[in-house]
Amino acid sequence: MLVSKIAGIRTGLLFLVLSVFSFSPLSGQDDASTVFLMFDFMKSEPGVDYVEFEEKYWQPIHEERKRRGLIADWFVMGVQYPSGDMAEYNYVTVTVFSDYKKLENPFPDYADIIATVHPGMDMAKLDEKTNRARSWVKSELFHSIDKATPSDMEGAPEWVMVNFMQVDEGGGYEYVNMELEYYKPIHQAHIDAGKLDDWFLLGRGMPYGTDYDYQFITIDAYGSWDNVFAPGIEDVWESVHPDVDPNEVWEKMAAARSLIRGELWHLELGTD
Repeated sequence: MLVSKIAGIRTGLLFLVLSVFSFSPLSGQDDASTVFLMFDFMKSEPGVDYVEFEEKYWQPIHEERKRRGLIADWFVMGVQYPSGDMAEYNYVTVTVFSDYKKLENPFPDYADIIATVHPGMDMAKLDEKTNRARSWVKSELFHSIDKATPSDMEGAPEWVMVNFMQVDEGGGYEYVNMELEYYKPIHQAHIDAGKLDDWFLLGRGMPYGTDYDYQFITIDAYGSWDNVFAPGIEDVWESVHPDVDPNEVWEKMAAARSLIRGELWHLELGTD
């Protein structure tokens, strides 16, 4: 399964790189600060403590990958909403790469890494244990387009609201420009006021095409539960955009994109 996943990454790598640089003129980031994120959506099997399993077997592996400079970070996010038997997935592992070249072969020296962190462990048995613990629903690759200036919070945020956005073909520039011109300053004001810890705009590089229902996600990051539902656009709009009609902007944004769904994720594990 790992081999087929790597092959799929290689097939889509060129498209991912092109999509990154096609949006870079809109972004406050330079090419060196662009990061790439692999989202692996998981459905844990009944009766399995999936977080405990990841902590015991896979967290040490990703710590070693980070130590070797193969990845920048790795996290396990628990999906709080939606939840239940009908939910497609209930965990998402997020692997962060600072260099797109590392995506071509994200698991070099796999056997050596396993031998280093789990001496004597058989790789086939590890794969078997992993498959019994969860179903691997799908993988998606994203790249960073822009972000706010974060708070002084230490470590990763405890809670994130993930908003999945769909735009019509050819509408990506208009949507991204509106996020950066109107809504990024709003999120920055909430960060400055201590109601939000960070904000990200990501573009999906793979998979792509009309069969897939979203091309962008925004992530609102919170350090505590108390702030998850606290920020509101209305409370800072006038101070941030005193001469702009919020209703007019909202109508334009609603025409530029559709909010497919919003999900609330909780940080369960991460690399140091």
